[in-house]
Amino acid sequence: RRPRSCCCACCRSLVDKRAHRCPVLAHCCHLLPMLMPAPVHTCCFCGTPAGENFYGLAADSAFRIPLWRHVYTWLGIVPASVANLKKHIKWGCVACTPGGIAEMYLAGGKHDHIYIKSRKGFVSVSVEEGIPIVPVYHFGNTALLSFGPKFCEPYGRRWRFSLGLLYGTFGLPLPRRVALMMVVGPPVAVEKVARTDPRFQEVVDETHG
Repeated sequence: RRPRSCCCACCRSLVDKRAHRCPVLAHCCHLLPMLMPAPVHTCCFCGTPAGENFYGLAADSAFRIPLWRHVYTWLGIVPASVANLKKHIKWGCVACTPGGIAEMYLAGGKHDHIYIKSRKGFVSVSVEEGIPIVPVYHFGNTALLSFGPKFCEPYGRRWRFSLGLLYGTFGLPLPRRVALMMVVGPPVAVEKVARTDPRFQEVVDETHG
């Protein structure tokens, strides 16, 4: 079912009212990508029919957990796939975390690292549909908690599941005391090009780069 609508002023400003095109929000959040964009839904759920619908993409393995899948469905989060992205972008804004599970294993250091260089799937859909992309970054999130051990990464990525332990203060799953800030960049205009066009991959690479 469709989630409640978003009436947040900054989110409404991202929508192209003339063509009624809602953007793809590309989040880089390091930890718990399956919970993102839950914070976006939480801060934007104001229950007004005048707002825009928001959806999120998450690994399909999360929907195999009985209670968890009901929470995700209520938040408007659907399994991550090209088909779902194309389907839900017609109904509202779609938030995704390109780094996914691989990015979780980069958390815990003093410097921010993101896993996006080889992630072009969401850009391909944006180019094919002519939908703008809005970059979103969460500063401080990489130091909030650590995730590991690192040797679990190949298995976690293969099974599309966050395999590992979260730890922070005193080695417990308690967030460290750090400043957090979410930054939303201006929408990146995307040229609409059909997949059959010889220029398609070139445009994708240019937009992504």
